[in-house]
Amino acid sequence: MADWVGTKKPVPEWRYFEAVLLSRMREPFTVGVTWATALAVVTSVYAPAVLGVSSRVTTPALAVVIASGLILLAMRGWPDLPVAPALTPMRRLSAVCLPLAMLGFLFSGVAGRFDREYSLNDWGLLALQAGTPLLLLFNNRRPQLLDAVGWVCVGFATVDMAANFWAAALGSWERDPGISGNTHAAGLVAFIAVAFLVGRANGWWRWPLIALLLGSLCLIDARRYLGMAIVAVPLLTLRPLAKLPLVLVTVMAAAAGLVGTFSTGLLSFGDDLRGSLMKEGLADALAHPLLGTGPEWRDTSGLEATYRSLSGAGVTESGLLDLSIAYGLPAALLLVLSALLALSASRSRLTLVPVMLAMLTAELAFGDSLTGFLGAVVFYTVLTVSQRDEGLGT
Repeated sequence: MADWVGTKKPVPEWRYFEAVLLSRMREPFTVGVTWATALAVVTSVYAPAVLGVSSRVTTPALAVVIASGLILLAMRGWPDLPVAPALTPMRRLSAVCLPLAMLGFLFSGVAGRFDREYSLNDWGLLALQAGTPLLLLFNNRRPQLLDAVGWVCVGFATVDMAANFWAAALGSWERDPGISGNTHAAGLVAFIAVAFLVGRANGWWRWPLIALLLGSLCLIDARRYLGMAIVAVPLLTLRPLAKLPLVLVTVMAAAAGLVGTFSTGLLSFGDDLRGSLMKEGLADALAHPLLGTGPEWRDTSGLEATYRSLSGAGVTESGLLDLSIAYGLPAALLLVLSALLALSASRSRLTLVPVMLAMLTAELAFGDSLTGFLGAVVFYTVLTVSQRDEGLGT
């Protein structure tokens, strides 16, 4: 229809009906792609355990599905490709910092290729961390994609919860995180589910389910995501807390996570396993501060919870350190700055998207969910949605 706007020629009636028909045919396809992509994103957490194969096999296969879905959604509005503008100065500055960070990721990743050979999964990690925000930027269904991911997480988290409580009732539970077999993965899914139930669901039924999901997080000892959920719930429900600056909430949550990392007991600070891994990661980041050493995908499924095993695999227990080691300090800090600037914009109330962005940004200090499809897609989606005041009550 845009071809005829501003012209004196009348629009042929058959062309009008053709445009309407094509629009109606395209919408069910777009909805299907949105939900299929969301299902693939969440399934990536469970595929290795359910299929009984290594993530080295499932990751590339699901990467093709997820990337194809994001590309199709980005091309939905072609040739217009509408990109909603950032409407406030803070959000505009945030929208500038994000592509600068992605350029830093790409430049560092290509530069690192001259020092060592990249595996297919290394290239995939670079594409995930640097390419996902670009695809989401041109995706005018960001809120719908986030909604779909959230509700799929609710479904999987409920199954995980039922499996955990069933195992506990039979007396056979040994910190078994549902059907994924991974405490961190199951914890992230449960956290997203709790946030969506609080921020998007209606009805009394959600509160018993939220309580059960929090209990499930306790059963699997996912303290990181339990703490994030405990912070997110009152932020989304208590109106007096809406006056709290989300940047302050983010910094405080990150500090609390770091205190827990370096503490072996109440007010007793010690050099525990996670603290030692972070110290070594900081030393690695400072050894190549400008460009890093390039992306390096790690299969942590077969690692033992020992310093020698985890350190040898390059585990740092911090997303900020991982990004700094891979792409250099400037690029990593630009990404964090983009998130903090998006959070610093004034809001009349706290809603789902900025609260999730605050929690996931804080997690970068003491955890890393950006190396997986679920964490990366959710983080970059809430960041780009927060920058543009669009949908989901941002």
